[in-house]
Amino acid sequence: MKVTRALLLDRGVRNLREFGYLGVTSENIVTDSVYRAFFRSMLVDNKETAGQATDVIIDALIAEIDSRSDAKPTKPKAKTRRKS
Repeated sequence: MKVTRALLLDRGVRNLREFGYLGVTSENIVTDSVYRAFFRSMLVDNKETAGQATDVIIDALIAEIDSRSDAKPTKPKAKTRRKS
């Protein structure tokens, strides 16, 4: 079976629906912040398990997800001591 972008999206949708996210579609899995986060994690977990051609597709999907990410990296806050 040839792995395509559409196939990976369909598998991601199926997995998210199994987790109870019934509103996920192949269109919003890369645009909705919650679906996108779960799908990205699934892609990373499956990278390097199905061959180089699939990894190229996975890398492209991860790049697309990252480009749409509305999360901005933040620096951890410094710990402060409370004065007694």
